[in-house]
Amino acid sequence: MPTTGETSSLGQKNSFSGSRTPIKSKRMIVVNRDLQLRYTGAAVLVGTLTTFLTTFFILLPLYVFKILVIPRFLPWPILLVMGLALVMNILSVFILGLIMTNRIAGPLYALIRAMRQTGRGDFNAHLGVRNTDDLKYVIRHFNDMTAALSRMTKDDLEMLDGLMKNANELHNRIGGEPDQQENAHTVLHLMKDLQQFKIHLNSRVEPPPAQEGDAP
Repeated sequence: MPTTGETSSLGQKNSFSGSRTPIKSKRMIVVNRDLQLRYTGAAVLVGTLTTFLTTFFILLPLYVFKILVIPRFLPWPILLVMGLALVMNILSVFILGLIMTNRIAGPLYALIRAMRQTGRGDFNAHLGVRNTDDLKYVIRHFNDMTAALSRMTKDDLEMLDGLMKNANELHNRIGGEPDQQENAHTVLHLMKDLQQFKIHLNSRVEPPPAQEGDAP
C-alpha cells in the first residue's frame, strides 16, 4: 500500500534540541486505497446523480412549455458530446476527490504508524506538519505528547542514575566487610538490574542508530 512520508514545507522541529532540520517533500495521491477510493467513489456517484438531476430539472420545464424541442433520436454528434461531458465530469470529480482525501488520508496513515511506534515504547516519533493537511492540529498534539513522554522518561533516567549511585556507594561500603559478602553480592545484582533498566529507558528517548545506506 503506498504511503506518504512525514513531510513539512516549513521543516521539522526536533523536540529535544529545538533545532530545525529540512525535510524532503514527498507527496503521493493515493495514500490509502481503502479510505480514499471509498470516499472518492461515493463522491463520483453523488456528483453523477446530481448532474443528471440538475440537467433533468432544467430541461423539463423547457420541454413542457415547448421552449425546447427534443427529437426522439438525437444525432450522434450530440450523443458523443454528452458522453464526453459525462466522462469528463466523472474524471474531474474522481481526481479532485483523490486530492482532497489525500489531505486526510496521508496524515492519518502516518499518524497511525507513529502511534504504533510509540506504543512499542519508542518515543522518537515526530511527524512533520504540512499547512495543507487537515489533521495538522491533531499531529501537533501528538508531537507534544511524545515530547512530554520523552521528558518524563529522561526524568526517570535521572532518578535511576541517583539510585545507581547510592547502590554503588552501598556496595563499596559493605564490599570490604567479610560478614557482608552476601549483601554485597545482592547489591551487585541490583546494580546490574538497574543498568539493564537504564538501557531499556534510553532506547525510548534515543534515536536508533542510522543503518548503512540511509539518507543523511
